[in-house]
Amino acid sequence: MTARRIRSVLVALLAHAIPVALLTSCSVGLAQLPLPAPSQGKRTYPISAEFVDALNLPGKAKVRLSGADVGEVETMAVRNYTAVVTMQIAADVQIARGTTAELRSATPLGDVFVALTPPPGMAAGSPMLKPGDVIPLDATASAASVEEVLSAASLLVNGGAIRNLTKVINGMGRAVGGKGRDLGRFLDESTDLVRGLSDRSVAIKQSLTQTGDVAAILSARQQSIDDAIAAAGPALGTLAGQTDSAVGMAGDVNRIMLQLAKFPSIRGEKSRSMMADLNRLSAELNAASTAPDASLASFNQLFGPVLKLTNGTSAHVDIDLADMAVGAFADLHHPGDSGSHGPTREDFRNMVGSITYQLLQVRNKFWGPPTPPPGTVPPPNLVGPAPGSLTPAPGGSAP
Repeated sequence: MTARRIRSVLVALLAHAIPVALLTSCSVGLAQLPLPAPSQGKRTYPISAEFVDALNLPGKAKVRLSGADVGEVETMAVRNYTAVVTMQIAADVQIARGTTAELRSATPLGDVFVALTPPPGMAAGSPMLKPGDVIPLDATASAASVEEVLSAASLLVNGGAIRNLTKVINGMGRAVGGKGRDLGRFLDESTDLVRGLSDRSVAIKQSLTQTGDVAAILSARQQSIDDAIAAAGPALGTLAGQTDSAVGMAGDVNRIMLQLAKFPSIRGEKSRSMMADLNRLSAELNAASTAPDASLASFNQLFGPVLKLTNGTSAHVDIDLADMAVGAFADLHHPGDSGSHGPTREDFRNMVGSITYQLLQVRNKFWGPPTPPPGTVPPPNLVGPAPGSLTPAPGGSAP
């Protein structure tokens, strides 16, 4: 083995032995090794923001614009009792003037970061922040600390709010009185009603707009309306004076209608009414139109004579008489009726009696049969009892 080869082996042994000796003698672990810090790259520019306090804001905290990481916190300092946070923003990101800064936390126990929110209604060409510009104190807000969150939660739990809410819920349960299902149904129906009104909000708005337009027109024509009412005053007075007559006429019409309602054709009975006749006529016409053996030619043959018969103010026919016999007057081929005779006094008396009977029937139809006055003795029975109802005399027999 040459001297050069021996020298290279010793150098290699020393290169491996020295780091091992250092690690074992100093007891350095992974926890002591430095972690790489986040960076936005070499090209950045600084801007600052003033906060009332920057509690729990760590160094190298992230800076987010609309949820995207655009930079990191570089330093924090106190000036005039105000926390001034200097941030490094990536050079390719521009921050508009009027942007607000807020310290936020993703979770109650998470790291705090700086959230930047651009101004509302920002348009193209708006002025941007330059390196070294400061977001003023009135455009920043601090996040609630963990202590404040825990303190508010403790106040909520121990301050009686939960107990009062429990009392309110129990009181509502007692007020409902076991009718929670009805209350739920009422709430569902109310929700459906509100949803329906919301769906028809456009129509409701149009209706209200049109109502407003009508009200405006009426308001503009108020004088004309007043003049019309004043001109109608005498006519209204006349109508008021004729109220009794109008009411009396209405009563007369009511009595007439009550009397007319007694007629079967007006009352609308099933078998004797105008509607029943129309229904039967419609049914027959429908049956005739749908009959398989119906012939339009036969109808046309019948339709011509009917038109000829009714084309004047009165019906007229053209007939030929082969023979005729009227009452006791005979012709050459048919003898007359031996019982026929001309009108006599007895026929006139029978006609008067028949007309009287019909008038009495009409009167009874409207007003009912007459009631005999009290104390009237019924007329004697001149016919007498039936023969079968006679009581035989003692010792005799019935005829």
